[in-house]
Amino acid sequence: MRLAAPQEQAESLAQASTIVSGAAEAFEQEREARSVDSAIVALRRHTMNVLDAEMEKVRARHGCTAAAEEVEFALRRMVKQLLHIPTVRARELAANGQQDEYVAALEALYGIQVEQPAASPAAECPVDHRQAPQQAESA
Repeated sequence: MRLAAPQEQAESLAQASTIVSGAAEAFEQEREARSVDSAIVALRRHTMNVLDAEMEKVRARHGCTAAAEEVEFALRRMVKQLLHIPTVRARELAANGQQDEYVAALEALYGIQVEQPAASPAAECPVDHRQAPQQAESA
């Protein structure tokens, strides 16, 4: 593109390149942060299962009363607060390429086995950029 662009457009081309590079980097960081989603879901599922088991004990002992509902509401709020920082840290670690350390910590501390989603095939560009120059001009 640089060879085809006039000299006065070089600055615009550089700005566009910077924007595209920044967007690509931000996309990659977001993708890395999302790579730990299955671990976050596993931790939340584990804590909610523990909470549900404890609430069954409360209901068995005290019945389905307003007090039991208040206890459940308070415990669910507490669990959400307790999970906030580990969730934030998981995304930070993943953004730095350390998601395996987070998963290992969950397995070591809680015995949580995190199922990793199947890797999606690499995306390919639908445009064949290897065309001969005369083919590209006629396209």
